[in-house]
Amino acid sequence: REECEFCGSRVFEFFTCRFCGAAYVRAYTDDLEDPKYLWAEGGEELETLAGFDVPLQPIDLLLEEPVEGQPVIKESLDLITGALAPRSLDNSRFVYRREPNAPRGSGQKSGQQQLSGEFFPCGCCGKDQKIRSSVQDHQTKGDEPFQALVRRQLEVQPPSKPTTRFAPLRGRKVLAFSDSRQTAARLAPNLEKYSTRDVLRPMALRGWTRLLHVDGLSAHLNLEHLYPAILIGGAQLGVRLRPALAPGETFFMQERVEEALERDVLGDPMGLFALLGQVVAEGPPKALLKEMIPLLTNPQWGLDQLGLASIRESDQHTDFVTQLPDLGSVATNDAEKRRLVRTWLGYWTRPGIWFQAMDIEWVGTMHGVEPHTGNFQNFNRWLPPEVRDSFKNDWLPDLRIRFCEQQTPTKFRMRAGELSLDLSPGWAICNACRTAQRPVLGSTKCVGCGADGVTDLDPYSDPVFSARKGYYRKPVVAALEDPPRPPVALIAREHTAQLNSPQHSSVFSKAEEYELLFQDVDLGELQNGGNAFAIDLLSSTTTMEVGIDIGTLSGVALRNLPPARSNYQQRAGRAGRRGTAVATVLAFGNAESHDDHYFSRPAEMIKGPVIDPTLTLDNPSIARRHVTGYLLQRYHEERMPDIDPEEQPQLFAVL
Repeated sequence: REECEFCGSRVFEFFTCRFCGAAYVRAYTDDLEDPKYLWAEGGEELETLAGFDVPLQPIDLLLEEPVEGQPVIKESLDLITGALAPRSLDNSRFVYRREPNAPRGSGQKSGQQQLSGEFFPCGCCGKDQKIRSSVQDHQTKGDEPFQALVRRQLEVQPPSKPTTRFAPLRGRKVLAFSDSRQTAARLAPNLEKYSTRDVLRPMALRGWTRLLHVDGLSAHLNLEHLYPAILIGGAQLGVRLRPALAPGETFFMQERVEEALERDVLGDPMGLFALLGQVVAEGPPKALLKEMIPLLTNPQWGLDQLGLASIRESDQHTDFVTQLPDLGSVATNDAEKRRLVRTWLGYWTRPGIWFQAMDIEWVGTMHGVEPHTGNFQNFNRWLPPEVRDSFKNDWLPDLRIRFCEQQTPTKFRMRAGELSLDLSPGWAICNACRTAQRPVLGSTKCVGCGADGVTDLDPYSDPVFSARKGYYRKPVVAALEDPPRPPVALIAREHTAQLNSPQHSSVFSKAEEYELLFQDVDLGELQNGGNAFAIDLLSSTTTMEVGIDIGTLSGVALRNLPPARSNYQQRAGRAGRRGTAVATVLAFGNAESHDDHYFSRPAEMIKGPVIDPTLTLDNPSIARRHVTGYLLQRYHEERMPDIDPEEQPQLFAVL
């Protein structure tokens, strides 16, 4: 719509920050430096006699009060005409636009980039996504929503086989179709990655909670025990991880932990402590460690931002913390000192935490650990001015020696072995940047953005927090119940024509190998020395559309809507060919005209007769090819038997 049918105001697209949910509108202008009038659409490039008219440029308008210090300009937007003015007009409201020459992104300086009307970073929470703005539209994007739907599709399938180490999902399968080979190849690793992330949260907290209940063990727990906690939680939930292994890596610790739990090792503190030491010494595979780190560091679905757990000092440092000198009137007793130190420790989740299983490849990488001085700007902004120097001079040097290791002469990295997890209740949230945090010394000042608007938070009952974070929290809460509801961890592989070529010194091609594993055929030990795992999802192109019978398959997922009804029926027909279980077919519509048409009119795709194929003879070249083929066939049928077989190839060459 171009204008509201009730009030006549212009209609702009609604955007929000994906971190804090701040409200924006997306408009378009012909002058980013001094916009006078806004349009709802950008238009397209147009060639005229005078030259080329370029499309309008996007500009975002913040509808909420920005935090202090953001480079914004406050103006009045006329809701009827779309005009901007510095003073309030009739039928107008105040909005905030970004200064066009403001620094864009983390670490950028003014003048290093072209003019931009997008908020980069967000005007409320000050966060960005490094390579693009966090202010985005509400269109469903990427493969993660598709993974959520496929996971649910697996959950509702009735199992057809008993649980085994080779096939823990008990025969539940989904065959995913994509019309693009690139999409099919990309889909398989993405779905497996997102599935692993989603199951690690409930596994980690289930296992950590169980370890806390072992007599005498809680005082020795630290973040290095996060890996064994995941394995213990997985064993209790009946979830088996099957990470990709690099050359030389093994993953036999999962079986060892399961066997130890069957011997009731949780009732033997000394034996359990020895087991934890073995698991920590072995270390997780790199692929698994890469997915473990975001549990602590991700600014959207890390444990702290979900109101599940926060970073604290391990119990071995309790006496050190309480013996720190008083910090003015801010930290004068043991409880206040612990709270202040834990707040400082929480800032280390963004530069990262160093585990002993890491190597040089983790230093400074996107998913690794960035060294830091420990003198965090946001923490200094949060501290009362009168104690900032005292903290820097009296506390910070001792804290770095106790919790960190030196990386450069001035920068350090936080050691995981010095930290633990705090699972206690008691949370707060900033009403400006929507950052979940622990209440600190009764202050209402946010430890993230510095705004004065922190209020108490009940993660279980707050409707806004549940709407924003419930998708990630619910599986964890369900896993902590008694009895627990386990999550689903799936293994996905691609099945495309590119994998059909046979491998050297291998009995099967990759496509054949994946087909057998998808049908739960145990191939034993693979050439790389690891064991094969059953495949739960096969990401295929049209190679699996016709002539394939996968037995008891009861789930088909379509990454895009097929080009025609016949394609839909062929793909949907792969499921439900045997047995009495109800088959499910999931079709995912993309932001394209074809998908949008059939998403709005599903009956045209899922039912009705298949359109008969037709041959158009109006095109002379097509008609010539078909008539020639017909004549050759008739000549072959009528004359070939009378011709010498040695002369047949030459005759066809002449024809």
